[in-house]
Amino acid sequence: MKKTIFDTLDTINKVARTTSEVSNAISSTANAINTISGTINNVKKNGETSIVSQVVETIQSIVPQPDVDYLAFQSKPKINNIIAGMTSLIADNNTKVKSIESQVWYQRMIKTVLGSNKATLNEIRQNHDNLNAYMADAISALYQRNAIDQRIIMSLGNQINELYRENNKMKQMIGAFAAKLNEKIESIDNFHLLNAEIQQGMYSELSSIEAVLLIVSQLDKRTLNDPRKLMIIQRSMVDAGIVNDQKQSLVEILGDIQFIEEENSGIIYMDQLATKGNYVSDIVTSAFSTSGLMLVDGGEEVQYGDLIYELIEEQSIDKNTLISTKDLLQDLIEGKINVMEGKAPISSIQYGPLLQFAENAFIEYRMEEAYNTFKSLAQHSISRATYFLGKFYNYSYGGFSVSEEEYNQHVKLGSYANEILGSIFYGFTIQDEKGKMEYFESKFSELEEAAEEGDVFAQHELALISEILYGEETLEEQIYWLIEASKNGNFESMRELGELFVNRMGAKEDQDRAVELFSQGAQIGDPICQLRLGYIYLEGELLEKDEAKALYWFRLSAEQENPDGQVMLAECHRLGFGVTPNSSEAFTWYLKAAENGNSYAQIRVAYSYEKGNGTKMSYAEACKWYEKAADQNEIDALLWLGDNHSTGLFKDNKKALVHYKKAAELENTYAMYKVGEMYMLGKGAKLDCFEAAKWFTKGSDLNDDYCQSWLAECYYSGNGVQKNMEMSKKYYMMSAEQGNEFAMKMLKKRFGATVK
Repeated sequence: MKKTIFDTLDTINKVARTTSEVSNAISSTANAINTISGTINNVKKNGETSIVSQVVETIQSIVPQPDVDYLAFQSKPKINNIIAGMTSLIADNNTKVKSIESQVWYQRMIKTVLGSNKATLNEIRQNHDNLNAYMADAISALYQRNAIDQRIIMSLGNQINELYRENNKMKQMIGAFAAKLNEKIESIDNFHLLNAEIQQGMYSELSSIEAVLLIVSQLDKRTLNDPRKLMIIQRSMVDAGIVNDQKQSLVEILGDIQFIEEENSGIIYMDQLATKGNYVSDIVTSAFSTSGLMLVDGGEEVQYGDLIYELIEEQSIDKNTLISTKDLLQDLIEGKINVMEGKAPISSIQYGPLLQFAENAFIEYRMEEAYNTFKSLAQHSISRATYFLGKFYNYSYGGFSVSEEEYNQHVKLGSYANEILGSIFYGFTIQDEKGKMEYFESKFSELEEAAEEGDVFAQHELALISEILYGEETLEEQIYWLIEASKNGNFESMRELGELFVNRMGAKEDQDRAVELFSQGAQIGDPICQLRLGYIYLEGELLEKDEAKALYWFRLSAEQENPDGQVMLAECHRLGFGVTPNSSEAFTWYLKAAENGNSYAQIRVAYSYEKGNGTKMSYAEACKWYEKAADQNEIDALLWLGDNHSTGLFKDNKKALVHYKKAAELENTYAMYKVGEMYMLGKGAKLDCFEAAKWFTKGSDLNDDYCQSWLAECYYSGNGVQKNMEMSKKYYMMSAEQGNEFAMKMLKKRFGATVK
């Protein structure tokens, strides 16, 4: 019986060692479990529980037994550090490799999974899932052997839960393990033991930062959820001299990170990894991974030097910042509570001045400074920064190109945010109208509170969302908030208020005020206000027509990569508004707008290549740009592609039908006629009179004379519809009344009738 079990184990280990089959090992082991489940039950009955444990542990892991043994035989401090390294690497395969590639556990993993002693970063990326499976199973195997320090269970649970939430592929690997950890976390209650250890002076010999970090790592869920228990822990820490209200240099406090004892480093590192986004946590984890504090075996230690000072600068914290250890403790506790509740960690305290600088730069239209600062803040999990980055990628402020991909990325990040502006953009992307309304309703009171506290950006968004939710009912409130934001320099509010005065009011004083607002926004640098002002000068309704000024404002907007501004500048050069017509210059600006995703510009570029206007003729380039415009449902592009695949350049009726059908579904009647004709004649699809008649009927209902003429033919001959002379005459007459010569001819020939 034992021979059968260990034969199976040997087979599993061989499979796990075979690089090409590592990814299949889990399913293989599952089959093995089913095969020998009866044998294991018999072993249990005979009392051989140690053998059962060994069998179950090994079968459920894709990690070879020697690797599991190596990990399990390390000291607990080293195991803590190894697990911390594994969880950080699972979360980020790209940037964490360098700091741990010299460690033995990592080298064994690479050997097992890739079959080589070393791996390039590209190989790491290509084998991302297999490496993650190895590490997840290794941690699970250590847990099953009770080799994991109980003091890191809470932190490990937070890490595993985050991986489970954010990585769909990891769910299958760690689902059961995550459930076990959560059960364990719920059962932990070490409040009394921790408080007794503090009172007995077990942490008093440590530096303040080590003691605070170590104690925070031991705060279990029950304690974090109980303000009374937290207050008792904090009071004990004060009495033990660990924390106080005395302000000290942050550099000095954090500088003691380098002296953290090895046996505590893994516990602290693991806990701070789980509390990412808090400025202390970021500095601690960076210091550990950079300075060599996390080296558990092999590799050279990095010189500590001024590392802490450099890390503090990277976090954009003033080097002269003073803080008490008591405040430091409170900040860490709040961060841990937020992680436990599944919220984004609070990390804005130290970034307040920098965030204010970036927002002021945005208001003053110093966009390069604003963008770079917001980018840095977003990298440090400041969710409010994602709101502004979304604007950069959506509106091309400061000449930054519009990017739907980047915009969607920051909208997604904002949707996880525990900050009102960071989360507000998400609502605009919700397609379901009911869902959008419910989302905005859930955010309204918080947004209103921020607006009332003087947040000019919240004031702006409150006006927009109020209009979406309540329409004309809250017009006065919308105007009030836009005025408040405009008075404080918000150029977006100037623009929205200007549009509101133009479109909703209509009185002369309102129109004058709209022009004033657009002018203010344009002068500040808003490319959309510049575009709007250009339209006003070109149209000559709100201001005296001035094509030269229109050209000036269109150019300013275009030079900021605003696609609509680029289109209008191109139109001016093509049609000679404020400048001598120049097809080459027009093409240059159409091309810029097309590359920025403007579908109308894509058609103009395609047409220019087709006809050789302003550029060298190229049907290949023309087709490429018509395809891009067609992808954005531009009717003219779809029809051009349909015509040229049907009877023109390409002779591909199947593709022609695809393009015509897409245009027909967008309610284009010419396309309906072409789709019906192709089905009737069997071009691009099997002949189908019923499908043809369906499309002719749709086009006839929209009063298309070609569709009416064809439908009359269908009724006359009984193709696709029941033969009906009265209906045939009716549709011939409708078509003939619109001047269709074929319909006139058939009407007279078949029914002896003429158009009155």
